[in-house]
Amino acid sequence: MAVIHKKVSAFHTACGAGDMDTVNLYLSGSKSDFLGGKRVMPFHLAPGGLSALSLAATGGHTVVLEALLNVKVPANSRADINGASNSGDTALMAAAAAGMPDAVALLLTRGAEVGSVNELGDTALHCAARITDVATRSAVMATLAAAGVDGNVANKKGLTAAQVMANPGAMAAEEDAPLEESPAPATVEQYYTDATGRKMKKVLSLEDATWDVMGKRVLSGKEQFEGKQTSRDRTVKRQVAKQKKLTEAEEAEYILQTGDTAGYQGFVKVGEREESEEEKMGARLREMGYHQDTAAAAA
Repeated sequence: MAVIHKKVSAFHTACGAGDMDTVNLYLSGSKSDFLGGKRVMPFHLAPGGLSALSLAATGGHTVVLEALLNVKVPANSRADINGASNSGDTALMAAAAAGMPDAVALLLTRGAEVGSVNELGDTALHCAARITDVATRSAVMATLAAAGVDGNVANKKGLTAAQVMANPGAMAAEEDAPLEESPAPATVEQYYTDATGRKMKKVLSLEDATWDVMGKRVLSGKEQFEGKQTSRDRTVKRQVAKQKKLTEAEEAEYILQTGDTAGYQGFVKVGEREESEEEKMGARLREMGYHQDTAAAAA
């Protein structure tokens, strides 16, 4: 059974980027990549069932393709030269669709089946027919024709490669053909606490994510900045809550000492509250020798 990782490994990333030095480190065993507790092997598949061969073929990286084609994979593996992705695309189709004639030629010389079809009924020739650049399209289609591809094969929309090329409006059969829906993009749910203390969730696309060799998602500079901002907000919130508790404690102390439950001002400490006009008049009368009750009556 094929192993399809839910995250893009560093090995598959290197194959797609044409990074031969890194690819060699993995193929030689000098470097390892672990995802979900499993060591990533050359015959494992990336999200979507994409093989290392398909990723390298899409980028037209013939040197990486040569190295991968020399690696032994299990019999009938989806990672071999004719292995297909979840949508049925082979490495040859990937190279043809991307307009990579050298990669197409290499795969054909190494045994790629020119007549394979994907879930839409497309052959590599259909894929090449959708290339918009005329020179590139001609080069890829000529290479496939030389390998004996059947140009009369119609896809599930009833179109041959020539008809697809002649009718740009019928670009991809999946646009309006009543076919089974493609699987949803691989995603991962990430939970975090926002500045107000609420538990939040966001869904991240695995296809758009970058992962380190241990399978941990690498945050972008923007996300790191936003994370620091969120941390700073939490710190401010804690400081405000702490100050509020101190203020409440001071108010309780003031009321305990004075019995005054109406005059406390939250921003003034005990003994520092500004006196009211009545209190000022009472104080003056007391200084003049009047009894407190008299001063109160006068007020």
